Formats: sequence, structure tokens, C-alpha cells
Amino acid sequence: MNALVILGLIFLLGAVLAMFYARSGQGVVVQAAVTKPDLPSLPRDPVTGAYTFASLNAHVAERLKNADVEAALGGFALLLAGFEPAVRADREQTPAIDEADLARIAKRLAQALRSSDFLARTDDGLLAVVVPQVSDRETAARVAQKVIESARLRDKEEGVSRELETTTHIGISLFPGDAQDVESLLADAKQALDAARREGTGSVRFFEAPNPA
Repeated sequence: MNALVILGLIFLLGAVLAMFYARSGQGVVVQAAVTKPDLPSLPRDPVTGAYTFASLNAHVAERLKNADVEAALGGFALLLAGFEPAVRADREQTPAIDEADLARIAKRLAQALRSSDFLARTDDGLLAVVVPQVSDRETAARVAQKVIESARLRDKEEGVSRELETTTHIGISLFPGDAQDVESLLADAKQALDAARREGTGSVRFFEAPNPA
């Protein structure tokens, strides 16, 4: 009799454990799908190797299909970074860095980011980064610092070590705090970037909603 009871308890325990692992596994799959949407065919920019602006829109739209779950997992930050040649008295100022330097920055930044982060180039020559499970300013600012450092690192060209002389400006919008759709998140990040540029030196700015009248 005791043996039958023990066998019954073992069987019940096994069933409970099997149910637990099945549910845990399902939860992991859901989280992974939200963390990094499976969009393997998205096109990339041939110069920088980053995803294109159309790919960026598709990526964010895919995340927002499960907006409630995305928000519950921590949301995400959208960074827009613009790069300009640093001002020097001994040379004429140009309005933008060249394609080769932008490609170098994108390559370094791709190496510094997490595998779940999404790096893209916009149609107007900016670099955009989507950082999942980040909706607080402190963490987003640390990622912005990675972008700035990627634009400062020394590069060896024809055996000569040089530093990319760039000024970096970054604007950041946050989901779900700032907006709930692709267009608004991009517009908010661009507004923050424009505010950073107006400060005159390389800086990081977050989107600030206008105060109601």
C-alpha cells in the first residue's frame, strides 16, 4: 500500500514538473519573439551594412503588433544620431561626414551593440538604433554614449592611426512613454535630435512633450 502511494506521488510530481517546464518554455519563446522579431529578409544599406530606413520602419511596426507585451517587457528606446565634421580653424567646414567615415562608425557601433539591438541608416544619412527592453532614460543614455564613442575611436588607414573628427548629436524617444506608433516615435526622436543640434556641441537630448497651454 505504501509503495502504491509513493508511486502515485511520484507520478503526480512528474506531471506537475512537465506542465511547469512546458509553460516556462512557451514563455521563453514569446519573450524571444518580442525581443527580436524574426525578419531575416530585411534589406541593408550597401554602404554602412546597417539596415535601411524601410527596414527600420518594418522592424518597429513588427514590435508594435504586440504593443502591450512589448511594453510589459520594458518597451524600447529609439535613438537617432547625426554626425558632423568637428569644427577646425585650419580647414573649411563641410556640412556632413563622408560615406566612408559613416561606414566606419556604423561598423564599430554594430560591434558595440547587443545582438538584440537594431541598427539602421535613415534616408537622410542618420544612424538609428532600436534598443529593446529599455524605456528609462539612464539606460538609453548609456547606449547613446556607445554611439558617441564609436564616432571617436581611432582608425588605421594606410598604416596611420587617426581619430575621426566628428561631432555627434543624438535624439531619443521612448516607447511606451513618448508615443505608440512608428511615425510619432521617429518624429519625436528627430525633434530631440534637432534640439541637440541647436545646443551647438555634441549632446544627447530626450524628447520633451510640449507643456499644455
